[in-house]
Amino acid sequence: MNIIRERLRFYIKLTYLCRANFRRSLMMKDFKRFSIPIKGLGTGLHNYTFELNEAFFKHFEASPIHRSEVRFAVSLDKRPDMLVLDMNIEGWYETSCDRCLQVVEMPLEDAFQLLVKFSEQLQEEEADIVYISRAESHLNIAKFVYEYTCLAIPSLKNCEEDRRGERDCDEEVVRHLDEEAVPDEKPDSPVWDALKSLKFDDKK
Repeated sequence: MNIIRERLRFYIKLTYLCRANFRRSLMMKDFKRFSIPIKGLGTGLHNYTFELNEAFFKHFEASPIHRSEVRFAVSLDKRPDMLVLDMNIEGWYETSCDRCLQVVEMPLEDAFQLLVKFSEQLQEEEADIVYISRAESHLNIAKFVYEYTCLAIPSLKNCEEDRRGERDCDEEVVRHLDEEAVPDEKPDSPVWDALKSLKFDDKK
């Protein structure tokens, strides 16, 4: 019986590893287009454009973006000591209105800059600064594309800002939510009223 259980555990683990490797292979294949060849790249500006949609964001666990259409433009300035990436985001993504929970298509629009510095020593990444070795032949920016697109999400999401035109919130839903937010007023307890009428003398 123990041998059977051990074999079963082995096959379960093997199946899990195979599936994980398969998912990783699919991810790497999909992310290959975000790999920019930097070795041999001439100094100066180089422009790249990436189209993003649900197929891209599904690779990231707990992604706040699903159905979407995003244009991610990158202007890479190669300098002798670093790479400067200016990134512009334009598009939309589907979410729920904060006020009435209706489905809305919120615009995504923002700009960011990332500095990629050369270093042969292991260094921690900083805010908007990363370090790579000069021996690196490619720079894969899939991670940064995802992170910066998520940072472009507006803090307030409502029907009035829907990209398809100004819409009114569902007032019936809003009224229902407001009613649920107001706590029920409970009548005073007779026992509590009786206790409040009592007077106690302080005795030392």
